[in-house]
Amino acid sequence: MRLASLALALAPGLLAKCFPPGPSICQVARSEVVFLGRAVKASPRSEKHAIEIWRRESARKNRGTSQPDDSAPMQTTKFEVLEAYRGARGRHVTLRTEMEFHVGYSFTQGATYLIFADRDEATGALTTTGCRHTQPITGDNPDLATVRQLFAETKRGRLYGYATTDRTQFLFERTNQPAPNVTVTLTSPALTLQRTTAPDGTYDFSFIPAGSYTLTTHLKGQAISLPRQLTIEPQSCSLVPIPVPPHPIPRHLPSPQ
Repeated sequence: MRLASLALALAPGLLAKCFPPGPSICQVARSEVVFLGRAVKASPRSEKHAIEIWRRESARKNRGTSQPDDSAPMQTTKFEVLEAYRGARGRHVTLRTEMEFHVGYSFTQGATYLIFADRDEATGALTTTGCRHTQPITGDNPDLATVRQLFAETKRGRLYGYATTDRTQFLFERTNQPAPNVTVTLTSPALTLQRTTAPDGTYDFSFIPAGSYTLTTHLKGQAISLPRQLTIEPQSCSLVPIPVPPHPIPRHLPSPQ
């Protein structure tokens, strides 16, 4: 059973479902360290190597030479920094990751990765997880292209979110359902931007100039919320959910000052 769990732990594609972290680019705003790097030395070297080590250690411990160790397997990886975006110091950096299926990530020696990492408060070591959108880079990669563009255009930010309706189902269970076709408008003295929510209720304003905006929302021409004042910071990424009420907002209500 432990071996099956470890096999799952070492496959990024089989990671337990993470809490939705938003678009990959939003990890830039949440991460202390962001860089493109090549794994020049990994211990264990790969998923297969980690399984071999685990089998060998388990067999030794089961023979009674020591007590079994149920701690999560760890991987330490040295990276050559190819492109430093935030917080990467020097030509080489080292990451330490816990290879447990609910949080971990395993690197393959020689492969190139886009890394979103933080520093451990106790040790100062760099760490990442499978929920951070750290990912291997092969060929054209839209997330890498977006990171490069973001750091080239330092005075822009991103606003994204989703519109949902609150519905009561059987036994009074309440669930949120996606609300498509909601018109989301951002207005500033300099420009007006508009998006329509997709079938899954999402909307996205990418690389918008930093500044103050008024956000309004409409469905079938009727306002569904009062105007909201927002500030987009440079290189920021903001999540703004849009609840869709069962009835439009009355026209006589005043706008917030």
